[in-house]
Amino acid sequence: MSNINKPLLYLAFAALFTLTLSAFFKEGLLGMITPFKASLWTWQYFIDLVIALVLVLYWIVEDCRKRGKQYLPWVVATLFTGSFAPLLYLILRKHSTVSNDTVNNSHE
Repeated sequence: MSNINKPLLYLAFAALFTLTLSAFFKEGLLGMITPFKASLWTWQYFIDLVIALVLVLYWIVEDCRKRGKQYLPWVVATLFTGSFAPLLYLILRKHSTVSNDTVNNSHE
């Protein structure tokens, strides 16, 4: 995960931000509820997103613990903002040089 291209993360964040603002201004905050009434596919997308975010949060928590950083703010932010918080975490995360022995010992 440490070799993720930062410009790609900035692009993903900007695209998500732009789309979210557009949807908000066009349909309002309650506009996100309407699709749940219309289609089971919306529920499928939602459950898929929840599963993906839980997996990402697991990684963030483990990464923060390994680095000695606070993870609770990232968990709360992800619950309220969805993918914005994990994208921001990856943008702000500094690359570290942790040896494989340290990583292997932390999972025993």
